[in-house]
Amino acid sequence: NSSVDVASLRGAKLQATVVNTFAVTARDRFGNLQPSGAPDFRGAVTGTAFVSAVIDKQTSATGVNIGRFTPTRKGSYQLSVTLLGEPVQGSPASFTVAAGPTNLTASVFTGQGLSTAVVGVHTSFSLTARDLGGTDRPEPQLYLSGNETADTVVVRVNNSLHSSNNAWCIYVVADSRHACGYTVTIAGTYTMSITLTTPGGTADFYTQSRVFSVTALPSEIDARSSTASGPAFSNGTVGMPARFTVIGRDVYGNRGVYDALKPVVYNIKIANAVTYPEYTIADNKDGSYTYTFVPTLAGAYRIDVEYSKSGIS
Repeated sequence: NSSVDVASLRGAKLQATVVNTFAVTARDRFGNLQPSGAPDFRGAVTGTAFVSAVIDKQTSATGVNIGRFTPTRKGSYQLSVTLLGEPVQGSPASFTVAAGPTNLTASVFTGQGLSTAVVGVHTSFSLTARDLGGTDRPEPQLYLSGNETADTVVVRVNNSLHSSNNAWCIYVVADSRHACGYTVTIAGTYTMSITLTTPGGTADFYTQSRVFSVTALPSEIDARSSTASGPAFSNGTVGMPARFTVIGRDVYGNRGVYDALKPVVYNIKIANAVTYPEYTIADNKDGSYTYTFVPTLAGAYRIDVEYSKSGIS
């Protein structure tokens, strides 16, 4: 006359990858509760994945023995409980298991934004939430702030000079993933931390973090932010090299970076009333270029530096 508490088993929110419990009530053959003793109940869970079930041998004062099992995947299952080889009442009992709590280690991150970014440009990546067993969690459970029953995901992108304050994640119903993004305005190396909190979760799942290193590159050269300077702009000597340097910067003031395959081309014009001296270019490999010309006639010279048809001061 012992029995499995089928109602509580089916009514509970059973999850994969975590410990789930069920109750077996011990009774004698006349139906009387057995508040003592150590009945040898045996349990097994079958279905989507085979799972062993362990049932306490110590009966509580109410005659209840607690059983535990940890399914590895969501799906349909059946619990069988026997005593001395005979099934107890309510056994076998069928039930379903949902995906377990989100686990950031098992979740899948994809996208360029996990490693590189361009300042001023929205940078994105995606997160497919999975439980510890690798099962996708299609529920819209990740938010950037405030939901007491849902997981909370916070994305932070920062370094010693700058922190992005507009990082975000939204759930995309169409493909069961979370689209995340951020924008930074200072070039350099950033640490991007993604922290997930599961309210009411177990210690193993309560707070988790993943950390990525992101390199933010300068954006397109901006003529108004770039500079041209050097001795050639103030004086020179006939027959002697005159030099000036152009430093390219983007609209946020970030210095350009060296790229041997994509050198920056500035429009340079050097002239006086009679001549247009030729010049040489030296790539300093630090986002700047040095230009050298040799004046052959005394007098005033004009040097114009342009990028994308805009003058550089």
